[in-house]
Amino acid sequence: MLYQHLYTSFANFILNNYFISQNETIIRRGVTVRDISFNGVELIPMYGVLGDFTNAELPSEFGDGTLFAYFNGRNATPSEEFVVKRGTQRQEDLGRIVSFNNQRQLPWWTNPSITPGTTQYCNEINGTDGTIFPPYVRKDTTIRIFADIICRSIYMTFQKEHFLKGIDAYHFEVPWEMIEHPDVNEDNRCFCTDPGYNLAKNCLRGIIRLFACKGGAPITISRPHLIGAS
Repeated sequence: MLYQHLYTSFANFILNNYFISQNETIIRRGVTVRDISFNGVELIPMYGVLGDFTNAELPSEFGDGTLFAYFNGRNATPSEEFVVKRGTQRQEDLGRIVSFNNQRQLPWWTNPSITPGTTQYCNEINGTDGTIFPPYVRKDTTIRIFADIICRSIYMTFQKEHFLKGIDAYHFEVPWEMIEHPDVNEDNRCFCTDPGYNLAKNCLRGIIRLFACKGGAPITISRPHLIGAS
């Protein structure tokens, strides 16, 4: 196990330094939204070769190492195995995810300052997959969703009443506190992992870092156009 960890770290170090020397970047001019999202942006040919040679674990967004796309290989169907509740015993359990990929907790966001054996807040799998919710949603309901594409659970709270095509509805949104700086919302501390590779260690408001669950790749997400981010 130690050998495998050291080998993987060394392999990632080699890959990282090679791409820095080649000025390889994900953010480029002249790239369409369709390409960066679905079709793929061409990477330098050596990426796939080095990935195979070093046995490095490439995130799914990189496919076979020749193209990068944020939604590479996705077609609106789950890529992993989910075990969910049917809600036959308790209606509030309808669609609730019990385990993901045979795990009841996520492995990526462990906070070392928390006592071993204690439930890790950031590693919890909460809510449904977002396609179904329990009935009888109220204004004080917190809607919880496990979003596997960003490797974490999120939640939404009531914002306002809405009238849509003749139907009274409630409008829910992800609150700012969920993506607030850890100094403001301590619950977000365990999402602030050290990315390594000489990247900035400080976390920012409005930025969700996915390094830990994407093989160390410096991938982050935010609201459109970094709205409200630090």
